[in-house]
Amino acid sequence: MDRMRIGYELRTLDHLIKRYFDYSSNRSKIESATGNNGSIIAFIGECQDSGCEVFQRDLERHFEITRSTVSSVITLMEQKGLLQRVPVQWDARLKKIILTPKAESLKAVMRDDSIQMNRILTKGFTDEELDTLYTYIQRMKKNIAGQQ
Repeated sequence: MDRMRIGYELRTLDHLIKRYFDYSSNRSKIESATGNNGSIIAFIGECQDSGCEVFQRDLERHFEITRSTVSSVITLMEQKGLLQRVPVQWDARLKKIILTPKAESLKAVMRDDSIQMNRILTKGFTDEELDTLYTYIQRMKKNIAGQQ
């Protein structure tokens, strides 16, 4: 493979993954959760299920996106009725982010879609190959983050 095409190949894989979700059999059930909203709902849901609170900075770190981007996404998701910002008792300035009942109802469907997509993506790979691939992807992310 041409080493100069790795970025291109990763980008096309990203587009194929997005297309998979766009044409998922569950798409009509989760129409209000477009783009990365599903990933955010899944992340917050997993955290809440394990008893953790989620704040804006957690989304910034987990998804490696800027404060302004996260703020805009949260605002849009609030407008769609998917998220809610709730003040915490110990700091009036700090607000945790919680899923609304509407987002809670979508969480299981989105999780099922994600599990199915991962099965398709990793079909035919050994556990060792997947571990190696994950290591390579993490190294690429570290390389590109170091250039910014």
